[in-house]
Order: sequence, then C-alpha cells, then structure tokens
Amino acid sequence: MACQDWANTKAAYRFFSNERVSEKEMLEGHFSSTRARATVVKGPLLILHDTTEFSYQREKKTSVGVLHRAANGKDDKGRVRFQTTCGLQMHSSLAVTTEGLPLGLAAARFWTRKKFKGCNALKKKVNPTRVAIEEKESFRWLENLRQASLLCTPTERCVHIGDRAADIYELFCAAEQAQTHFLIRTMEVRPPIGKDSKYPPLLLTVIHAQERETPADRSRIDWKLITNLPVESLSEAIEKLEWYAMRWKIETFHKILKSGCRVEDSKLRTAERLVNLIALCCILSWRIFWMTMVQRDAPQASPLTALTETEVLLLEEISAAKGRPMPANSQLGFYLLSIARLGGYLARANDPPPGNIVMWRGLSRLTDIQLGFVIGAKLVGN
Repeated sequence: MACQDWANTKAAYRFFSNERVSEKEMLEGHFSSTRARATVVKGPLLILHDTTEFSYQREKKTSVGVLHRAANGKDDKGRVRFQTTCGLQMHSSLAVTTEGLPLGLAAARFWTRKKFKGCNALKKKVNPTRVAIEEKESFRWLENLRQASLLCTPTERCVHIGDRAADIYELFCAAEQAQTHFLIRTMEVRPPIGKDSKYPPLLLTVIHAQERETPADRSRIDWKLITNLPVESLSEAIEKLEWYAMRWKIETFHKILKSGCRVEDSKLRTAERLVNLIALCCILSWRIFWMTMVQRDAPQASPLTALTETEVLLLEEISAAKGRPMPANSQLGFYLLSIARLGGYLARANDPPPGNIVMWRGLSRLTDIQLGFVIGAKLVGN
C-alpha cells in the first residue's frame, strides 16, 4: 500500500534484502539525532528499556527463527501436540525527559533464538548462574545500557529504567563502570552464585511503594525498586517513583510499531529482511509518538520544529477552508491539533489530548494531501 505499484514494491524488497543494508546503518542517523536532542535537555535523562517479540507465521520456520514452542492440546492417540511460534525479538532503549517527552531511540538490538537460548532452555542443560552473561539473551541489557549512556555528558545524567527482567547483577555493575544510574523493579536482591569473585559488592537502595487500599478493578500497586541513585528523603523517593512510572511509554512505542506500522503483518521471508523493515518503522513510530507528546509538552514551539514548510502551508489552507483560520504566528500546538482533526479528533471542550491513533491517521491523510498538492502543482505548471 505504501509503495503503490509493483515497481516500487519490488525496489523495497531489493532494499530490505540487500546484504549491504543493515539495521545498524539505518538507525545510526536516528541515534545521532537522539543524542543531539538529549544534549539540549537539562537535568536527568530517563532511558526506558524493554524487550518485545514480533511473531510471524511461516512454513519455513528456520528462515525467521523460533520464539518458543508450546503444548497445544493432544492428538487422537493422546500425544501432546506442540505449536511452534516463529519470529524475532527486539530490545529497545527509548530516551525520554522527566516530563515524558520521547527524544528518540538510544539503542536497539535484534536477535532470534537460532543462537541465543532463553532462560528456561538454559536451565534444562546447565545451571544458568554458571553461564557467562555474554552467552545469555540478557546480555542485550548490558549492551544497550553502555550505548545509551553515551547520550549524556556527563553520564551521571542518565537514569536507566527497567522492569523485573532488568534485575541482573551484571547490569548493576555495568552501570557502575559506565558511571551512570539505574532504577529497576525487582523482587529480591541477591548476588549471583559463583560470581562473587568476578563482581564487586554494591551499595544499593531499595524503594518499596504500596497502595494502602486495593482498588475495585485491579490489583494494588506493590513496587520494589532498586537503584544506585541517592534517596535520602520522602520527596526524593517519590521523584524516583514518578520516573519509574514513565516506563510504560516504551510499551506505547512498541504498540505503535505493532498496531500502527503493523510490522507483524509483513510477508518478508527472512529474519534479516524483517529486521531492516522494523528498524525503518522504529523511526516512523518514534515520530508519531514524539508528535503526540510534544503537542502536550511543548505546544508553544515553532511549527518548523516538527513540520516542513509545505506541511505548514497545507495545514493553514486546510484550516482556513474548514472555517478555522490559523492565528498569526501560530505555534506548533495549533498545527498538530489540525493534524489530529484530519485523523478524526473532534477537539471538544472536554476531550482529552489527541492520542497516537488519531495522529497516525492525520499524518497519513496529510501525506496524501501533500502528494496531491505536488502533482497538482506540476500539472498547473505544465
């Protein structure tokens, strides 16, 4: 649909399958832009880490890789049937401000389980505490922490935030070595057995936050957070809890990838091609997410911060045609609201701010309008 015809579609296939194309080069420019945006932010910079899976249905599962194999009932003879899900995994690190504005991806790693085994698979063969961290999937956490820490100068500004999957002693040590900070949800703190000679003891702080009463519609919040940040007062503890609450934003980013870009609907046949496609969609998904949040956090910015001159002109014409002319020297918020209206946002007095879905729809319509504008200008010019 994006390519519009077979010639362009075939060119896209060739691009994604080209051996000289990789996600590293595709995302390098985006990482650089994220670093540039981070340098102008004052105060702490939050790095949100999370792993997500992309599932695909393929006849040749080896071409994409296997995610997991699960029991799926029994056959007529009572034997257990197994269903294999193929796909790949991505561990991403999203940089956001303490107000929640996404600045862009700071690091991303893709892999399949052709080479790396999950924790459950390792336990069947060897005690996982005896396996070097470099041989585990969780090594991706360390790699991303080290790369993302380079965003900040000094690195002490970075606060790496993760859920219970980040409760990795080697990760704590890596943060100490990089002279950066972390804020991670955990259940209990224990050094790895057999590795006490390799890793030094660490002085860490645990924050325990629990709701006093249980809400009617959900379980009550019961967080145990571990950090190497100084926490010497109630206000500092609350500040760290507010930072950790930002973690859900990386899940929103992954949702845009899957629901907006629909990367799991792709029919590309190999893991390498799928990784290239997902890397490209990561940049698009961040832009949707950023425009949604910047409309709330920095509506007073210049419209050229997020839009091209042609997009600004078209939005002004569209608003005028709808009987809502833009005020003179309008700020970014007016233009982003106009995009949201194109996506179906009603902008009633009690409506919440526009979300990612309407921004996605609005930008899609604006792209089509811009294409028609360019073609129309050529026809009139001829």
